[in-house]
Amino acid sequence: MAASQPTGAPNSGQATEQNLYEEFHRSFVDLFGPLRFDFENPPNPSVENHRAAVEHLVPKFADNARAMELYFVRWKTIFGNLNPDELVKEEICEMEAEIRRKDALLAKIYEKLGEWKTTFTNEAMEQKKDQNEENASLLN
Repeated sequence: MAASQPTGAPNSGQATEQNLYEEFHRSFVDLFGPLRFDFENPPNPSVENHRAAVEHLVPKFADNARAMELYFVRWKTIFGNLNPDELVKEEICEMEAEIRRKDALLAKIYEKLGEWKTTFTNEAMEQKKDQNEENASLLN
C-alpha cells in the first residue's frame, strides 16, 4: 500500500520521511560538491562542466525541496483536520508572541520618546535661559 502512495504522503511512514530527507540532503551535497572539489583542487575549473552540472542539479534540488515542502504541508493539513483545537491553540500562541514583540517595541518607542522629550525640554529651557541673559545684558 505504501508503494502506491506518492513520495511525501503523510501516511507513508518513517521510511518515506527518511528517504525524502536523504534525497534532499544528497541533492544539496551534490549541488555544492563541484564547488567544494574546485576549492580543494585549485587548478582552473571548466566553466562548461560547472554549467552542465548546475543545469542538472539545481532542478533536482528544487524538486526535492518541493517534495519536502509538500510532505510538511500535507502533515499540517492532516494535523489541522484531526485536531482543530491544537491548530487554534498554535495560532493563539503565535498571536500572543506577536503581541509581546509589539508591546516590547512600543515600550522601546515610549522610552526613546521620553528621552527626546527630556532633551527637547532641556534644550528649550537652555534657550530660554540664554534669551533671558541676553535680554538682561541688553537692558544693562
